[in-house]
Amino acid sequence: MMPSMLTTILAFAAQTGQPPQAPCQTHAWEPQVRHAIKFTERLQGRLTRSYASASEVEEVPMAYHGGVDQRTDGVIDAVDIERFETWVASALPPGYSDLACLDYEQPWWKELNDRDLEADRLADILVPYVQGLREARRLRPDAQWGYWGLPCLRHTGDVWTDRGLSIEVVLAESSVVYPSIYDCNRELDDTARTELHVSRVLAMVAGRAPVHVFVSPRYCGEDGDWSHFVPDEDFLSQVDAAMRATWTDAAGRTHRIAGVILWDSYGFTEGDQWHHLDERHVHYLSLLRDLAVSHRRAAEVNRADDSSPAPGVGEET
Repeated sequence: MMPSMLTTILAFAAQTGQPPQAPCQTHAWEPQVRHAIKFTERLQGRLTRSYASASEVEEVPMAYHGGVDQRTDGVIDAVDIERFETWVASALPPGYSDLACLDYEQPWWKELNDRDLEADRLADILVPYVQGLREARRLRPDAQWGYWGLPCLRHTGDVWTDRGLSIEVVLAESSVVYPSIYDCNRELDDTARTELHVSRVLAMVAGRAPVHVFVSPRYCGEDGDWSHFVPDEDFLSQVDAAMRATWTDAAGRTHRIAGVILWDSYGFTEGDQWHHLDERHVHYLSLLRDLAVSHRRAAEVNRADDSSPAPGVGEET
């Protein structure tokens, strides 16, 4: 039996002093909650799908296997484009205008996280990323396209920024930005780094596109072992850090994330545990929705307490 969602939220509130403090706003801000759970068989996720439908938790289509670079060889050619067109036709109806995510990690991910990457090499690597976004937009021009995990921690860190390295050419082509905040340090409290990272992402995007943050209920970075789930309190703390992150532009407008996206894969769990995994996903989505509501309520309180809110503060993008 899953622990009571209310008990978990209350325990978290006692630890962190919720409701969280949000800057004054001219309208209520509530981050959206979505999911991009990777189902490996058609009948998986019955409870999750039912809950998502009843709770207006939208599913984000994911183009795996390199996004447009379907053969993940670093070159987008006619074969890749044809395969991607097939995926688009099956996953996104004509006129689709919601979120869509490209998962393009191989063969570039290791180099993209290299602290010593040279600027010329980075420019070469980013060419297919830009090409992929343009191909995706050609097929579904109204969809909101972006890459999973970008910008990553390396891209917002001082080692890169001090050297003038940037993925700006990709951000400029993206209609949505999808950083991830997976917990890869089981023994460490990463919440401060998470908030700083997301704040820097918001600054990089500078209000040009919504930022939706990918979150996972599992620990990563454990030699490929994805079987360990993050305790509820740690999971919520990590997500709360992303929801607290802000960036204020020159006009005084405060920018925050637009939402969070729960990602997980049935491929990490044995078949006889799929029903329990389905229950877990409902549980985590419930936690995320309650946390989002708590942020909205905090924003409403702060807005009511402020006698002269700055116009434009609290944009959802």
